[in-house]
Parts: sequence; structure tokens; C-alpha cells
Amino acid sequence: MSDYTTFIFGLGIEHLNIHAPNTSTRIDDVGEFFRSNSNEFNQFKVIASIDYNNLDRAIFPTKGFAHSLRGQIYGPFNRHSLEFFKVDYNATWFRPLFSGFIFHAYSDIGYGDGFGRTKKLPFFKNYFAGGIGSVRGFVSGTLGDNVDYNGQNNKSVLGNSLGGNIMTVGSASIIIPNPMKDTIRPSVFIDVGNVYSNYFKFRDLRASYGIQVEWRTPLKVPVVFSIAKALRQPGVNNHTQGFQFSISTSI
Repeated sequence: MSDYTTFIFGLGIEHLNIHAPNTSTRIDDVGEFFRSNSNEFNQFKVIASIDYNNLDRAIFPTKGFAHSLRGQIYGPFNRHSLEFFKVDYNATWFRPLFSGFIFHAYSDIGYGDGFGRTKKLPFFKNYFAGGIGSVRGFVSGTLGDNVDYNGQNNKSVLGNSLGGNIMTVGSASIIIPNPMKDTIRPSVFIDVGNVYSNYFKFRDLRASYGIQVEWRTPLKVPVVFSIAKALRQPGVNNHTQGFQFSISTSI
């Protein structure tokens, strides 16, 4: 559309065949889904997104703004179809400060729900949060209080996160100058966010702070290390992790 703006539109047909676990004793979203639906689905898929990006560099930007709005709609193809939608917005902003210091802010927001015959967003399309690129200091993909119960009809037995249909993540960091600015980028950060089922609850937001180092290796593969400490962890289903690293992630 312009030097900085891109529009994408796509159509498709999706076929899913999911191995259904024993759901007779499950009281979580997985059991509820398979008790209400079959395990094989066919649906139309429509996607559209608009992206704006005026960052000065693709790797280790120093200034500029980029954001993206993306929508997905899954509609009926036959009687074995799911009907739901997802809308996602993410933004990143770099602003030089002084003496080589750079301010960086990032946000990622998503919402999805069912319509028609599908009452809610299917559990396997849920959002997940935690870890590098999200809320550091928490184990990747573990945020949220919507969990499985290991097949047990007992809500006191906490299991793995099932994600949620609402995600909100935000981060602010200060990038620290160094002599190897094109190879290594250290920063200090504070992250906040969580995933929810149906309702956003401010009091349930998780938060962390720490330091991160991004390294562009000689093979051009980005490696990210972070050391973080949970700053806010309400509730009981918190899986913290002080040291994390990621290879070949987007920076």
C-alpha cells in the first residue's frame, strides 16, 4: 500500500482431525469441548492483516514504530465445522534517549471467541503467555488460571495451562549502549501480562523485571538470554523461571 504499510488477505479451507483423550472424568475445557463436538472438523478460513513498519533497521532497530492488526474468521463448511474468530494487535516502538541509550516498548493483545454453533474459542486455538517474547521470569506458555486437572475431577490438583481467549502483554525496556552494538544488545526490562478466559481481570496481571542480552551470532542466528524475577504473581498457578534463553527467535 505504501513504503511502510502492507495489507494481506487470504482464503482457505482447514481440515482438522484431533485425537480425543478420555473425557469422561475431565472437568476442564478439553473435556467440555469433546463432549459438545466431534474430533474431526472442516471449515472455511478468512485472514486479513494490515501492517505498518518504519523501523530504521530489521535487526537491532534504534528508532521507529511498527504495529500490526490481524483478524481471522473460521466459518461453516459443512455440519462438521467450527465457527470462531480471533483478532490480534501488536506494536513495538524504539526511541533514542541520550548517550546511546534507547527506550523500547512492546505490546501484544489478542481476543477470540466462538459464534453460531461454536459457543467459545476452541481450546487448541487459545492464547498462551510467559517466557521470552512475552512475560519473562515465568515458564513459557504457563500463564493463566485456566488449567487442566490431569484427568482428575479435583480442582485442587493443578496441571498445565490451557491458555485463554484473551491475552494482554506489555513490556518496557532500556537498551544499554556497548562497543559491540551490532552484535550484542543488553537491556533492562519490566514485563506485565497474562491470559484470561472470557474476562480481563487487572488484579490477575503477572509482572517481572530483569536483564536481557541479545546476541547476533557469527552464523546470523539470534540468541537471547534473560535473567528475570517475578515482581507480581497473584493466585497459586505460577511457574517461575529465573534464567531463560531462546535460539532463533524474532527480536
